[in-house]
Amino acid sequence: MRGPPAAPKIIDDACEDQRVLPYASRNPMSPSTTDYGSRLKHARQVSAQVPIELVEHLTREQAVGVVVEEYAAPPITLLLDTLHMRTVPPRADLVPSPTEYELAIDCQGAIGALHDAPSNPPHASVSSGNDSTLTLRVTLKDDAGDDPEALTRSLRELNDTWLRRLTDAVAEANAVLAEQRTLLYRTVDGILGHRHHLHTVMRGAAAAANVPLGRVEERERVSIPMVPKRLTLADVDRGAVPGNGAALAESIADDLVGLIRSFSDALERTPTTANRLVDEDEETIRDVLLFLLNANWNGLVTGESFLGSGKTDILLRWQGREAFIGECKIWKGQKKFDEGLTQLLDGYTVWRATRVAMILFIRDAADITAIIDKARAVIRAHARFVSDVGVAGRDAYLLRAQHDAQQIVTLDLVPVAIPRHSG
Repeated sequence: MRGPPAAPKIIDDACEDQRVLPYASRNPMSPSTTDYGSRLKHARQVSAQVPIELVEHLTREQAVGVVVEEYAAPPITLLLDTLHMRTVPPRADLVPSPTEYELAIDCQGAIGALHDAPSNPPHASVSSGNDSTLTLRVTLKDDAGDDPEALTRSLRELNDTWLRRLTDAVAEANAVLAEQRTLLYRTVDGILGHRHHLHTVMRGAAAAANVPLGRVEERERVSIPMVPKRLTLADVDRGAVPGNGAALAESIADDLVGLIRSFSDALERTPTTANRLVDEDEETIRDVLLFLLNANWNGLVTGESFLGSGKTDILLRWQGREAFIGECKIWKGQKKFDEGLTQLLDGYTVWRATRVAMILFIRDAADITAIIDKARAVIRAHARFVSDVGVAGRDAYLLRAQHDAQQIVTLDLVPVAIPRHSG
């Protein structure tokens, strides 16, 4: 299909060299990218490694669905109400510089799939968080202002043709994304779904044989509610402090921290899973943890999300607000932990966020308590440290934010012990 028509003496042809659609991020889990191989790899890892006890209260379809929603490339949606025209800054290398504008429209989803759409129109992409903006460059002739009515007709025709081609390309790309989602679903169902089925059968057989599946004291000690919760803006605003309407309600943030602690407890009673994770890297362990969080928070928790001046490991965003920020670190000594703490405070903690967490993975350690004490000492010695929170049973601290010395950030230390079980 040919590109949008150009009106002689009014608008130059749309630049064909804008066909290249750059990836918005190096992160394979960014919503705007496809990278089907990486998505499938992460989904397979989580499906094989998530403790089956965490999903036993979900149906097989629900458990599989949580992984699919996290790792499948999301369909593309054109946000038609965002269509607008904007000016293009003059080019410094040309004097006089051509008069240029851009038609622009925001979209969501895996826009990388537009690369291979047969109706792929000329466009460029500008990334903005989970959204992207598709643009079409328009260059005016010097005499374009001589006939305003002709210019209006030409612009309307150009706009209509471009939108039609974009709509066709999105439909074609979404068909491919649907095929990839089906493949990912079948893969996850073959791993996690099959594990869930076997566990359900075994649980039924154990009940029929009057044999508890798991020691009674362990089942009473570890409780992970797998009922997806729904945030409302009222929940967020009720927890806001004056001057900071983006603070997450304390009860919700506390529940997130509690879920992460429950994940640590679950690893202590699932030796097979713990042994598989003990030698893995931060990213793999984090992906398993994200499965648990997304099962409870409707997929709102994302990994490697761009925030502030860096990338945070775990982010709960609600309606554009950074409500909970978590940084995952494997214990490699006090110096590395201090660097990670500074990275969290300086790179990730924007002024609107008041709840952050250092999630400390402790692998195969002989004295876990000693490591936790060292981590606490690092926090208390940090230049931003203000005080302990002072609540019994809670490992939390108050620190100053990086942009405003008067803004106090609440930091939770959440140790996750990953022991190596023998036998």
